[in-house]
Amino acid sequence: MRLVARSMAFALLLSLCALLFFGGAARADDWKQVNLPGFGNPGIAGCGDMIQYKSSLYCIAGGDSNTGSFLWRYDGSGPGGWSNVTPAGARGLGSLVADGDCMYAFNYEMGVGPYVLRYDGSGWTRIESPGFIPSMLTFFKGTLYLGTGNEVMGPSQVWRYDGGNKWTRVNTDGFGDPRNEDVYAMAQYGDSLYAGTLNAATGAEVWKYDGRAWTQVNEDGFGEAANEEVMSFVVYNGCLYAGSGNSDTGGKVMRYDGGTGWTQVNEDGFGASWTISCFAQFNGNLFVGTSGNCEVWKYDCAGWTQVNEDGFGDHLNLGVDTMCIYNDRIFAGTYNIGDIDTSTGAGCQVWEMADETVPTSRNLGTGSIGDSRPATTWYLAEGSTGGGMETWILVQNPNNRPADIHLTYMTSNGSKAGPSTRIGPNSRATFDVARDVPDNWGVSTVV
Repeated sequence: MRLVARSMAFALLLSLCALLFFGGAARADDWKQVNLPGFGNPGIAGCGDMIQYKSSLYCIAGGDSNTGSFLWRYDGSGPGGWSNVTPAGARGLGSLVADGDCMYAFNYEMGVGPYVLRYDGSGWTRIESPGFIPSMLTFFKGTLYLGTGNEVMGPSQVWRYDGGNKWTRVNTDGFGDPRNEDVYAMAQYGDSLYAGTLNAATGAEVWKYDGRAWTQVNEDGFGEAANEEVMSFVVYNGCLYAGSGNSDTGGKVMRYDGGTGWTQVNEDGFGASWTISCFAQFNGNLFVGTSGNCEVWKYDCAGWTQVNEDGFGDHLNLGVDTMCIYNDRIFAGTYNIGDIDTSTGAGCQVWEMADETVPTSRNLGTGSIGDSRPATTWYLAEGSTGGGMETWILVQNPNNRPADIHLTYMTSNGSKAGPSTRIGPNSRATFDVARDVPDNWGVSTVV
């Protein structure tokens, strides 16, 4: 896998106070809506998964069983830039993942056996299933995995795709507890697959899979039974984070500390939201979407900042269902059923925000290409974070699949571990060296 690394050093000619003021923090007015509500159909109330595949943004959006759900492709041109590209015969699409070469979704409708669909950029192939009720898809070590729910088939299950129409179940029903009703979230962290469950009795569980066996790695409900579900995972800055649903005290963002230990890193529900619905990473920051108050929050390991107005200014937007990075912008999809009394204002919305990269309200020095040739390791020349200087590292992933990266800083006092993160396809991330190595006159970087 190839990446492009760029090192930028800037001479700071403003005072520290001016830097903090002009630092380019995201504001509510940085957002703009880029679709018609419900893509023109008020019955399409919610956005499902949203991902970049090749050069386009794709979003699943749908309503109730009568409305169905559909796949939309975006060309970046604004509200008129969406096309309905739903596969023929599919009306119950859910989950959306890509491995660079192909994109996958599942389809489930009452009375129609569930199946998985694979898109290679030119056409769709139907992959039959053993009859499970799918909840979500993910990749683990390059192989497709599927999590299920129990509304019809029984406790939660995890299945591995083995090619053709062959699937292999890799866990026991409910991980041994029939009250584990669903697998809503899965993610690879290190060399293991992590799965989060819905358990309304004793609280959500997180299970770790090493390719052979499963081990529970949290206390039920993270110690609070009201944390009934794990809705999302993300690997950020070398750590695994989980987002919970909790209608009692509010959704939690939990950081995994190893073993069975987790640390909560946010205020309960950010004060008003009951679910941590989704995560996204951009420019070295973690972004969180919530349901309840339909908020987006930014985390830089030092603290949280809300970066949108509640509901994006529309009180009928009840939650941020999904987020994605596309064309160096954050996109967020909402859930909006409209005004029940008047049957107006309905339809999901997609919003775009341009996050800050390097602050622009100051005099800057120069930026230079490190190396644009394919490679897996780069050694960048010395920069400085002392005496009013800044050094920023920009890493670009021009591939059609995600790339995991790690930064190490080399100083006169030895090496220091920098951030680790996953960069999405055709995306980039920017890192402020001073966050990890402040006030240092000579620091080089290994990417």
